Amino acid sequence: MKKVSLYIAGKYSNFRGKGTCAYTLVYGSHKKSEVYDPNTFEYDIVSTASVLLVAVLDGLRKLKEPCEVTICTNNEVVINTLKYLGYYERNGWKTKKNTDFKYKGICEKIVQVSKEHIIMLNNYLDKNTEKLVDDEVERLFRESRSSGSSHSYVGRKRRWW
Repeated sequence: MKKVSLYIAGKYSNFRGKGTCAYTLVYGSHKKSEVYDPNTFEYDIVSTASVLLVAVLDGLRKLKEPCEVTICTNNEVVINTLKYLGYYERNGWKTKKNTDFKYKGICEKIVQVSKEHIIMLNNYLDKNTEKLVDDEVERLFRESRSSGSSHSYVGRKRRWW
């Protein structure tokens, strides 16, 4: 079984109600990265965590065969959400306080997509790895901005009012 690392990064603005996310899949010397607007998906994007969960989902969807995947992020909410997916699923997507789990739609898809993979969670391993991922994400953001791609939020002009 191949060992793959999935690094995710993202931003969300409550002020504008928009987000941008990116992922980088690393297998040996091979690397695949993508940046996009998570609002084009059918999920409610309400926070940075939901943006990052969409990046996890899309990254897992890109895998063509069962893999051992290490998901790396510095966002504790995402780590804890993924760590307790089994609990939420068994509990009918309810929290301990019996309220609806706010990431239900995204997490249901993650559970479906991840069944064939072995998933491990990790914060960024060290500052060098974190810097490499952040640099890759920044490069992707700049490329999408310069290409004027219509599918990427960062490619659009910002309006301040």
